[in-house]
Amino acid sequence: MKEYIIELREEEADALMGEHWAGELIRCKDCVHWIPGTITDKDDFIQPRCKRNGGGWSSDDYCSCAERREK
Repeated sequence: MKEYIIELREEEADALMGEHWAGELIRCKDCVHWIPGTITDKDDFIQPRCKRNGGGWSSDDYCSCAERREK
């Protein structure tokens, strides 16, 4: 089965809610568990990572454990 990510206006998303509604997809960069990469005072680069699932993720990835960060 193929899966697609599509952008919907809020009113369109509300109309689709029903038995096939799986929930909102949340990107890593928008998740409370995401720690962005940083550069230290000594110019060392610390890789971005997930507090919940560890490293190796891109900010555009997503997972089922994501929780949206409050803006």
